[in-house]
Amino acid sequence: MKISSHVRKTRSRAQASRSLLTLTAALLSAGFLFSAHDAQAFSLKDALDAVQAQHLDRQTALKRLEATKERLTMAKASRLPRLSADARAGLSHQQGGGRSETNDSYSASLSASMMIWDFGRTGLKVEASESNVASSEADVKAINQNLAKIVYLAYIDALEAEAVLKQAQANRENAAAHLEETLTLISIGKSTKVDEARFRARLAESEASIIDAQGNVESARLYLSVSIGDTPATVGRIPDPLPDNFLQAELSQNQTVESPTLVALKAAAEAKSKSAEAADAWLRPSLDLSASTGINKTGEMDAMWNSQVALNLSFNFFDGFQSSASAKAEAAEALAARNEVDQSQREIDQQIESARLSLQTAIAQYETQEILVREAELLRNLTEERYKEGLENALSLNDAELSLQSANLSKICSAFSKARAQVNLAAAMGVLPETL
Repeated sequence: MKISSHVRKTRSRAQASRSLLTLTAALLSAGFLFSAHDAQAFSLKDALDAVQAQHLDRQTALKRLEATKERLTMAKASRLPRLSADARAGLSHQQGGGRSETNDSYSASLSASMMIWDFGRTGLKVEASESNVASSEADVKAINQNLAKIVYLAYIDALEAEAVLKQAQANRENAAAHLEETLTLISIGKSTKVDEARFRARLAESEASIIDAQGNVESARLYLSVSIGDTPATVGRIPDPLPDNFLQAELSQNQTVESPTLVALKAAAEAKSKSAEAADAWLRPSLDLSASTGINKTGEMDAMWNSQVALNLSFNFFDGFQSSASAKAEAAEALAARNEVDQSQREIDQQIESARLSLQTAIAQYETQEILVREAELLRNLTEERYKEGLENALSLNDAELSLQSANLSKICSAFSKARAQVNLAAAMGVLPETL
């Protein structure tokens, strides 16, 4: 009867101690986990949608694309007829030789002109503008892929931080449970105060780990906010784990899709090559057709109508070396752009091969960690049963618990390392989804 009463009192003290530690941790973590933005979950789809809608790099690229399209319209416009009107009224006074005369005058005219043929000069300018549009479109695609990669990796970091925090919270609950068990065993003479001290120390360490994990969660959320181009502290709880088939469909393709970055570089090189051809055509002549009609009157003379039609052929011979220097500069830029394409191709091939090796390693490490976790769980369970029976001391149980915690943490890290490797490989292959 006395033993039973003592056990109940001991359990009450243990529960009170556990409640106090839990309350202390909750108060310390209030600034981290229980902020207002936790009320709404923030998914990977939310992050990708936010990038598409608001990231300044993407918006800037879209505006540049819009500008190149307007320049293409300008280049094509030189093929269209041009229409202009002119009106003038004046008063002139002449004096000399004993004469003084004042005359009024007015005139009005309407003229139209159209370029008939410039031996391909305008055509080259239009082709260059079209290449610039294609280059800008490729830039948008490359920026989308790059931003998607950044968001995927930032989201994985946030998921990992959340998983580590959950593991730390589970470790705290486990330590508190073992402390309560130890106090019960002490009450019936099967354990000692030394064992109690060990578990109290482990409980304190788990509380400190939770605080560190909470800080990492907030840091990961902040980085995710920055990666989507948003203001800090707008990312809430990260709700969903990565699916088991994460990016497997994209990575299972037999043929590698050309990298958007490489496509953008090739488009830029093509645009510079077309610009060089257009600049080199400055010596070609231009044939224009013009027509005008109008009325004019001066002084006492009757108003007169006049009309004319003309065919004009013009040549460019010399403009102070401006056009020739521009053509040489464009040609040099085109050569440099082609060299960049070759260099980028080699780098992307290396990235793909490196990413494949990293993914293979990450998969093997994850499979190994799964085995280690199962073994550590078995050892902990056996040690825990023996500890309850008084056949093992708290030191052995503590060691088994720490081994299991370390294995679980390593498994978490290896799982997200595998996810990062998948993202890096998908990005290098050019198959990383930009939206979900």
